[in-house]
Amino acid sequence: MTGPYGRWFLSLGLLFASAMACGCAREPLDVVCTPMSAGDLAFSELRGGQNGADSFGQWVELYNASASELNLAGLVLDIKMLSGGGEHEIAVRRPLTVSAGGYVVLGRFTDDPLERPEYIDYGFEDDYSGDLYTDAILEARSCGEVIDHLVYHDLPTAGTLGFNGGLELSAAANDNESDWCIDDTPYNPGDGGTTQVGIPGTPGQRNKTCE
Repeated sequence: MTGPYGRWFLSLGLLFASAMACGCAREPLDVVCTPMSAGDLAFSELRGGQNGADSFGQWVELYNASASELNLAGLVLDIKMLSGGGEHEIAVRRPLTVSAGGYVVLGRFTDDPLERPEYIDYGFEDDYSGDLYTDAILEARSCGEVIDHLVYHDLPTAGTLGFNGGLELSAAANDNESDWCIDDTPYNPGDGGTTQVGIPGTPGQRNKTCE
């Protein structure tokens, strides 16, 4: 086929082939993004792959630093290695609200409410099923606006990396790597008993104070 339509189909075919080759083909985002301002959300705690038995999984926690409830539908998290490779996008594909001063946890689980743990507010496994990188750049975007940008190093394999719970959290404050620390507090199931194993961190709650 020649002419403008031929060129259009050729370009579309090349785009599709390129997407398949890089393994980045995904379902298009079918929700309308929510306008936010830079700093409305702040990364607060990260849990990566763990050594040994673990049932708490990998997740990213964000804090609503704004003065109002936010709907995270359409929010995109971009994660890439600090070295510049292995970039992946995670999209929130349904309405997901977080109150002012509240926390939201996005985890590497299916988003089926019958299967994801109670402490996971949204499961992103369909977008990204790999491990969170040990050293990486994380970026949260909504409607193309960068809401928070975080560079982190040495994600622990026993516990979580969290912003100091004794300090006021914001998208500016969390840029200071010295204000992050490892939470390797052993799991205490209480009197009820549990089948969970691993070091849980504090998903959905204020972090421990760094010592």
